Amino acid sequence: MEHSSFMGQDEGVMSTNDDASECKKSAVYRGYYRDEYIGYFVKNPDRKAPEINRGYYARVKGVEMCVEKFLKKAGEKCQIVNLGCGFDTLFFRLRDAG
Repeated sequence: MEHSSFMGQDEGVMSTNDDASECKKSAVYRGYYRDEYIGYFVKNPDRKAPEINRGYYARVKGVEMCVEKFLKKAGEKCQIVNLGCGFDTLFFRLRDAG
């Protein structure tokens, strides 16, 4: 595979990350959930449709609930590796929650 093909793939991945981050920021801005950290990654997102905001709220809260359930079951000596997460702020939000 040529080097330029990899660059195109990288741009696609980065674009997906940027879009997802903007959608999360839009949902936070509209009050669907709180995230004190998403603003460090996205400044001024475009307004998203309510369906997009609700979808991102459901996705973020679903992952958060699964991780919290795992942490309670696994105890203090565990580690989570979040692959393909983009600009995910879950670590910071969990740290703040204690």
